[in-house]
Amino acid sequence: MSKWYAKLFHFLGFLECMYALEIYHRYTGILPITYGGKWKYLTYINLNVKALCFSLFVLDDVLGYLCRSAPSLQGMKDSVCKFKSVFYTTVALPASMMVFVMFWSLFLIDRELVYPKSFDQHFPSWANHLWHSTILTVLLEAACIKHPYPSKTTSLIITNTGGLLYLVWILWVEKVGGVVIYPFLAQLHGFEFVLFVLTEFAFIQLLFNFGKLLNHLSGGTTNHKLETTKKAT
Repeated sequence: MSKWYAKLFHFLGFLECMYALEIYHRYTGILPITYGGKWKYLTYINLNVKALCFSLFVLDDVLGYLCRSAPSLQGMKDSVCKFKSVFYTTVALPASMMVFVMFWSLFLIDRELVYPKSFDQHFPSWANHLWHSTILTVLLEAACIKHPYPSKTTSLIITNTGGLLYLVWILWVEKVGGVVIYPFLAQLHGFEFVLFVLTEFAFIQLLFNFGKLLNHLSGGTTNHKLETTKKAT
């Protein structure tokens, strides 16, 4: 993907993320507020993760343009570039794929587990797809623009820590707030729950590896400066 098209893609991706969040707030505003608010839902967290990710992409593009006339900003641009690649490869890409696969898998098995039919009278179907199906922008980024990945150990720590924190968070919400976010989890006990958690972490790693492979096979542009810095260290 040429630099011009990449910048346009990042800007449009940013607008899509902002629109998805605005629609989410508009339609979910009618729902009663319970413990944890919107932040207990993985869908909402992922929408914000995507928004932050594309904000970093746009910021990096803007700094790249400003550095032409203000070389003193190069250090800031390098830091933003490194952080956005780490954030994208270890958090945004795996999380977006996770939301898409998990939501639609459970939806097809029994939609009452994740998106009850009663929601249809409050949320239009296109809004549901906007929140749960629009991972295309995230995948296109991986397919068209190469991002240097951190070390295997670092990637493993960041990705799995994110999954662990969310697991602890939803268990806390259930225990303290009495809110069961995902009804199917309440049906799992003892060994079943442990097996589910281990399977989920294995699945997260599988999605991470898929994203890494997709990015590796990409014929897109690479941030050579960052790659050079990484190799030098």
